[in-house]
Parts: sequence; structure tokens; C-alpha cells
Amino acid sequence: MKINDKEIKGIFQPFLPSYGYNSWTLKGEKDEELMHYLLDREQRERFVSKDFSKKESENIRIDTELSCVKETLNEIMLNVKSISDKLQIMSNPFGLEVWGQVNHKGMSTAMHKHENCFSFIYFVNAPQNCGNVNWYVNYDTKFESCQLDPSKKSLIFFPGWVPHFSMRNHSERPKIVLAGNLDFGENE
Repeated sequence: MKINDKEIKGIFQPFLPSYGYNSWTLKGEKDEELMHYLLDREQRERFVSKDFSKKESENIRIDTELSCVKETLNEIMLNVKSISDKLQIMSNPFGLEVWGQVNHKGMSTAMHKHENCFSFIYFVNAPQNCGNVNWYVNYDTKFESCQLDPSKKSLIFFPGWVPHFSMRNHSERPKIVLAGNLDFGENE
């Protein structure tokens, strides 16, 4: 598909027939700056929630107007809109539904899902053995487990309502992501 005279090439990876995730490799021109920003936010404990019983305690609050974040989100949306130009980042009373995560050695992300939306994960840094992304899909009365081995500069887009989590990071270097939720603009 072409958007603004740019060829956008994504790959559809099925979990099951006609159900799966799309992936792209981004340029990631602001990744170094974004990585330092997210590491700094994590060290200052700028988490969405300090209640560690909630999945939001893994998420780092970010400033979506900061140039490195804004430019990365623009590149993400350019690719995601190759699926549908109606997709947009969801918002709530506090701003856009976008967050960062830093998983150091031994860390993982708890299983969770996002209701009534699509989700994206952009891997700012994804060293080898940093923990696969896993989905559990209920299909024909059984559960199927599907995995993705992340790589740096990769963007994945998937149905947020499918339960997902990341495995433990076994790398000495952190896995760093920018993630968010998308809808078709019907919740305005």
C-alpha cells in the first residue's frame, strides 16, 4: 500500500486462519533518544500506577509531545494506517493511551488484555533472549499459544482483546518498548 507516495510494507502473521498480528520494521531515527528518555523515566519511577497488584504498575508515563516520542508515534501511525486510515491512538481524560516499558534481566510482563481496541508494541531495544511476546487465543474450544521473538525497530499491531504477555528477559541488556492502544475513532 502507498501512503503519501511512500510504499508501506507490512507482514501479516496468523495466530489462526484470518486472525493474527501485523509487523513492520521502522527506521527508528529517534530510538537512541527515546531509549534514554524511557530509561530516565523508569529510574525516576514515573509509573502509571504504584499499586503493584495492577498491570499498569509496569507502564511508564510518557510525554507524547516530546519530539522523540511524537516523531516515533508518527512513524508508527504511518505504518498502522496502511491497514486502515481510520485507526487512531485512543485517548482518555489524561491524554493518549501510550506508555513505555523497560524490562531488565529477570523481568517480564504480566498476562493482560485491552478491551475493544487494537494494540501496538514498538521495540526500541530488543536484545537476543529478551523475552518473547505470547498470545493465548481461544479457538474452537481450545487455547492456542502463539509467540513472537522481538527484534529492535520492529513494530507489531494486534487485536488488544487477545490475552498477551512477555516472557522473562534473560539478556543482560533491557528490553525497551513504546506501546499503546488504537481504535477506529468511534469513541469520541
